[in-house]
Amino acid sequence: MIKINLLPSYVLESRRIKISLVVFVVLLALEGGSIFKAYSDLQAQETWFTNHGSEYVSRKKEADDADALTATWKGKCDTYGKYIDFFSRKDLPAYTASVVKVIQEACGKAVGDGAWFDDISISKDKKVAMKGNIKGLMNFVDYYFRAKDQGYDVKPQALPYPHGLAQQIELDVTGTVTAAILPPPSPPETAVKPDTLYSPAGKKPDAAPAAGAPGAPGAPGAPSAPSAMPMPAA
Repeated sequence: MIKINLLPSYVLESRRIKISLVVFVVLLALEGGSIFKAYSDLQAQETWFTNHGSEYVSRKKEADDADALTATWKGKCDTYGKYIDFFSRKDLPAYTASVVKVIQEACGKAVGDGAWFDDISISKDKKVAMKGNIKGLMNFVDYYFRAKDQGYDVKPQALPYPHGLAQQIELDVTGTVTAAILPPPSPPETAVKPDTLYSPAGKKPDAAPAAGAPGAPGAPGAPSAPSAMPMPAA
């Protein structure tokens, strides 16, 4: 079967134009709808930012206040630390060990046959002074040269005695040590009263009465000022 279109060409062209117009209108509506949606979303975001501007300012102020409070407490967090370290004796073992080390070095160099010491002093500049006795003249002579080898000075003694081997001779020994004694643990230099370390919740200092008013310092019949300072305000 053969179909022959006998309609004029302008009839088909009109239909194509109508279809094209419909398609164009539909596409234009879709594009316009997407643009309108994007514009509406942008306006909604702008409105949200505008309405929440004041809230951002208040939140920022809260954060700044919290930072300032943190900085304040950070400066006070070590107030009790130095007291805790002192009373817990944290540095005492190291100090004691340094004292023992110095005494061991000083006495280790001063030992000798027949010698004993009644007084030993060690100064901060590592100087040692020891006083004691030794029995026997020959022991003293031997001790004298042995102490020299250790870097110690022994005061010479010239004490003639008929029984030199049994006589008791005083020892006066001086020298230095290499070890040092650590500074002794000490409490904080400035004592801080408990009422200046904190302020109880809700506690406010009492207002001072006006000059000349009843109860004011110096007023007739006024009680003496208390020795303790009032609690500082939070």
